Amino acid sequence: LAYSWRVLLGELPHRDFISVRPAMPAYIHALVLLLTPERLEMIGDRLFNYAMMTASSYFLFASLDRWLPLRKLHLNIYVMSAIGFIFSMHNFPAMAWTTTDGVFLFSLGLYLLTRGNDTRWILLGMLAVLAGQLTKQSFILMPPMALVVVAVLYGWRALLKAVGVLAAASAILTLW
Repeated sequence: LAYSWRVLLGELPHRDFISVRPAMPAYIHALVLLLTPERLEMIGDRLFNYAMMTASSYFLFASLDRWLPLRKLHLNIYVMSAIGFIFSMHNFPAMAWTTTDGVFLFSLGLYLLTRGNDTRWILLGMLAVLAGQLTKQSFILMPPMALVVVAVLYGWRALLKAVGVLAAASAILTLW
């Protein structure tokens, strides 16, 4: 949260202060700090983390339902999501953490990509995946994995759209 506070004060990561991590989590949690009263910022960020973990679990199982016959196996997506949430909260601290931000953004991207091969789903899904990559260096393989998902689900035309979105977003970020 310290980086997020500095962002709210008008400083930019990597320019005004040294950070060994990518800047996306600082911006994500700056929004939480901005929306919560000062004395409740820690609790507000914890609640935000719980919401991200809940959504991550749901997005993952809703996306898996696209490939695996979860309903035919009598597996309820909501029950599986609840189990995933409980497991996540048991093993990961509820705090501003680059890993939980990245997992949330990647699972959101995967969920959006599995909604259909319409241009809007591919655009939003690939942007969420790219945002997830910008949370942690070790998430470098997120975009290639998302491209494989698009290719398997929708074919080469949708893959070209996804590559175009990644190329355009990367060019914009590079020039910025």
